[in-house]
Amino acid sequence: MTLVEDVAGRLRTQVPSRAVYELAVPDGPLPTAYLLLRATPSDEAGQRMTDTTDHVMWTVRVLSVARHADPFKAARTADVGSSMARAALRDFRPAAGPWRLRFAASSDAFRDESLPDSTFVAAVQYAVRTPLI
Repeated sequence: MTLVEDVAGRLRTQVPSRAVYELAVPDGPLPTAYLLLRATPSDEAGQRMTDTTDHVMWTVRVLSVARHADPFKAARTADVGSSMARAALRDFRPAAGPWRLRFAASSDAFRDESLPDSTFVAAVQYAVRTPLI
């Protein structure tokens, strides 16, 4: 199981009111509110010896996306999804290692001007360390 799959599984069980997509959204119609999960390695390092790499630092991002004809409702729905994701991932330890997700940053909902609908996105970001296998 990858880190993304593990975190997505946690979000699916803890936030059943939102569809959860891993890495990208599928083509076709989408729900009016959903979570998009992405993770990327951001650093590699050694815990005991500086010339040996034994763990990877990851940046995990959860994007709460919401569409509505009323921009206020879209923004509020995106913010609520972000809050639910944050609560679901609080103190969560992925199966990939002994370390828990560490909250790093979040953003208020902002309008995605590249989409024709009134779409807002709120982001939550975490850092986590996993052993290098």
